[in-house]
Amino acid sequence: LKAGEFFGEIQQKRQFAEVTMSEILHPRKRNCPAHSHEQASFNLLLNGSYSEKFGRKEFSYNPMTFWWHPPEIFHKDEVGKTGGRFFTVE
Repeated sequence: LKAGEFFGEIQQKRQFAEVTMSEILHPRKRNCPAHSHEQASFNLLLNGSYSEKFGRKEFSYNPMTFWWHPPEIFHKDEVGKTGGRFFTVE
């Protein structure tokens, strides 16, 4: 996906030179198709639950968990049953 593009609903997005900051909402459970993001990103789960798979590795995140994605890393996401809200800096 290109910078600022996500499967969830983009609530707010700001671009500054080469940095894009986005707030993304998934109002309900969702299994996203396998994909990658063009840009590297710092991600923060504000509320809800979220997990992702990188090949055979799986990670689960709780609210206020912060993580890093390098560019073009192929992964598959699952937003938990109550949805999730995210803040991302690419």
